[in-house]
Amino acid sequence: MSPIDAVGVPDSFEMCTGLVRPGGRVANIGVRGKPATLHLESLWSRNVTITTGLVDTYSTATLLAMVHGGQFANHQFVTHRF
Repeated sequence: MSPIDAVGVPDSFEMCTGLVRPGGRVANIGVRGKPATLHLESLWSRNVTITTGLVDTYSTATLLAMVHGGQFANHQFVTHRF
């Protein structure tokens, strides 16, 4: 499992680092307002990669067109609806 944290609260980041499989990646794109704890003592031997960054809106129009055209299986990424 390679989780994506797009929420931006400490609990979501810490949950992602707890769920990531050995050799996996955590994509941290959530905007943080508070510090989150990085438990290196449990990650260092699992060869985990953590990436950070803000969303690049350059490709948003292309992605939306792909979803609208049925070229992108977006149902696999939606976990909650509000």
